[in-house]
Amino acid sequence: MGQDNLFTVTDSFMMEGRGLALDTSIGTQGPAPFSVGDPLVLRTPSARRYHAEIAAVEYVRHSPHVEPMITYGVILNTPDLKPEDLPAGTEADHRPWDAPRFNPGFRFAKEDIFQQTVSLLWMLYLSRFGLGTAIVFTTLWGLMFTLRHAFRAPRTVEWFLALMVGAAAIPVLAFRLTGWYAVLALCSILLGTAAILIYSEFRKPGYHGVGWRRINPNLREWWETTIGGEKVSQSTLVEK
Repeated sequence: MGQDNLFTVTDSFMMEGRGLALDTSIGTQGPAPFSVGDPLVLRTPSARRYHAEIAAVEYVRHSPHVEPMITYGVILNTPDLKPEDLPAGTEADHRPWDAPRFNPGFRFAKEDIFQQTVSLLWMLYLSRFGLGTAIVFTTLWGLMFTLRHAFRAPRTVEWFLALMVGAAAIPVLAFRLTGWYAVLALCSILLGTAAILIYSEFRKPGYHGVGWRRINPNLREWWETTIGGEKVSQSTLVEK
């Protein structure tokens, strides 16, 4: 075991109802240098890198007459990892709290509540100018919400969609489309643009929105070799 490592994995197995468990060895006596909730980076003998968090520290064995090693049982909060991913010889270190972590799928954090509430209220205020206006702006808000939180598109994609509404309004006014013709034209442009943007997100190697397991099954491997390898600026997959 390297001097700067927290522990070395001596065995890994699944505990029913608990998750992935590791037998670990450390070369020091006294309390464990890790605790529940600690974020870890684990490096396998084949140089693969995984990030995980400690869900529980279950037991300890100390055999000073055999070898000066203390063995702890550690359960990880990592539903995507299997025992074969972390073989004997895997080394673990503390991961900084602000390091990126693998967190794909739908996301709606607490800090998004205020932003989305203000956005919705603003859209509703603009909708007071008529039912058609309400339909257009509600469609815009719904698509921006879906792109951001369901398909995990970067914020620039949201604002591009909003810009398209302003750009689409120019020909609508130029051709003097009024009433439901204007509403139909603007909503069609919005939905068509959103479909193209969503498809372009699907094509990215770092797509991590809803359905990522089926659409981008190699996401974990891509993340471990880019984001996990500290090339953080390459994707919006990073969550703090």
